[in-house]
Amino acid sequence: MPQDNLALIRIDEVSARTGRSRAVIYEAIKRGEMTRPIKLGARCSAWPSYELDELIKAVIAGATRDELCELVNELHQRRDTIRQADSR
Repeated sequence: MPQDNLALIRIDEVSARTGRSRAVIYEAIKRGEMTRPIKLGARCSAWPSYELDELIKAVIAGATRDELCELVNELHQRRDTIRQADSR
């Protein structure tokens, strides 16, 4: 993960960058084809920009549904690793 790409992206920008509506994004999350957002507050969520970048690259490269699901799992595992490292 590049250190210069640690921004958090809100749903409107995710929609603009992916060309998908909010509803389609949340359906992709339910299917495991998109990472879950990180809760920033009671009514505020965002995605790490590097996750969105990796997902867009995979789609451009022609990733299958199974490949996207595998990538999403890897990205969620990476989040868990970052959380564990930060809590030490």
